[in-house]
Amino acid sequence: VLAPHKNHADLAALATYADRDASPVIQRLATLSLVAVLRDLIPAYRIRLPSAKELTMPVSADVEALRAYERNLLRAYESTIATLRGWARDGSDTDEAAARRLAAARGLCALLEKGRDFNASAALLGALVPLANAADDEVRGMACAGLASLFTADVRGDATLEAVQQMAALIRAASFNVHPQMLECWLHLRVDAGGGPAAAASKRSKKRRRNLDVVSREMALASGEHGDAGSRHSAVLEQVVVSYARIVKRAPQSPLMPLVLRGLSKYGHQVNIELLLDLLASLRALLSDPDALAPQAALLCAHALLQLLSGPGVALAEDTRGVQRRVYGLLADRELFAAEPMLLVTGLDWGEYLCRHRAQLLAARAASFSHRLIGLSAELPQALAIAALASTARLLAAAPRATSILHGDEDGPVCAAPQAAVATDDPDSSRILSTTAWLLAVLGRHYHPTLRRIAALLARNEPLEPE
Repeated sequence: VLAPHKNHADLAALATYADRDASPVIQRLATLSLVAVLRDLIPAYRIRLPSAKELTMPVSADVEALRAYERNLLRAYESTIATLRGWARDGSDTDEAAARRLAAARGLCALLEKGRDFNASAALLGALVPLANAADDEVRGMACAGLASLFTADVRGDATLEAVQQMAALIRAASFNVHPQMLECWLHLRVDAGGGPAAAASKRSKKRRRNLDVVSREMALASGEHGDAGSRHSAVLEQVVVSYARIVKRAPQSPLMPLVLRGLSKYGHQVNIELLLDLLASLRALLSDPDALAPQAALLCAHALLQLLSGPGVALAEDTRGVQRRVYGLLADRELFAAEPMLLVTGLDWGEYLCRHRAQLLAARAASFSHRLIGLSAELPQALAIAALASTARLLAAAPRATSILHGDEDGPVCAAPQAAVATDDPDSSRILSTTAWLLAVLGRHYHPTLRRIAALLARNEPLEPE
């Protein structure tokens, strides 16, 4: 490592131990040692071997030594990837095969961290991506962690696009029967289909990059000119969302659905209008069937539909009353939020949506959602209860007529609300306006000081101000 240009021949000696030693343990240790050495030797540029015409030209001794070093380095790198790929594909049930698959996952992840923009990145990802769907938990976890790190750290986007394409092909070939942990990697993607350096590039600069010869293009990449990053982000987004749409249509009962819906919630605002309309129709069909999705998946589905409507879908005149009614019904499921309290965050987003779209915020609807959120606040942890009360305050401020639930009649405060009006599944029932949010009086005696203060301010219909 101190003088790689002089000692590159030692890579072949280390590769001999990795390929031909009689002990399987020595083979694994030698291969992982070779991986560690290659990680330190990988340059920050792609190696381009000289052409046949260039080999006939006279060069200096330094250039000839550099060519030999790069040739041997590239040969050792590709040979190591091939060895690890063979270990990864070994489907035997023996302990040695399991140990080799684990070593392959460790070695491939180590090479990917340093060599994502180096030569043979497609072969490297082709060996690692199937391991993200491995049956062994440790191997699968290691492969998924490596892919998630790639999606987080990749700046150019070439390796990310290649990995997403291979993952999408694997999901399609497996008929969507893959492990959910593999799909969870996509939640780490950093895509911006409308931004990047290429978005502001002029037509002249784009034409100049297209006309560059191979050597100039490689030098531009090495100097930091990453090309049309926006188009790569768009291609990544297309692969991901199309895969999501296929799962929604063909496997709505799949265990992948919660992750698909979370992904649509995260990237839905960047979807193009053609795919948007298709996704909206599929999600509406799922929400209209009460037995199609579990309560958790139904709430995530409603949140995904909300995010789709916040991007290009904001221009669509979509009627969301049916979705709002489904969300309103889900907010009454105490067991759902008791098991996963953080799901309330997705429900609160619908309150924000109603505040932004005042035309859909009827007084009865605001009062109904407020009753549900106040009821949940009495059972949730303090942080989520405070968030629910803050969302209630925004709803009541956006629909002043709904503040009637904060007051009693002229003869005194009402101590209880008609349960038939509160328990109805119709958020637009006018009977809700004749009820009183009596639980605010209970929350006003809560042990948590902040929650107690917010409940008292809300009961008096005063603005919530920070302490």
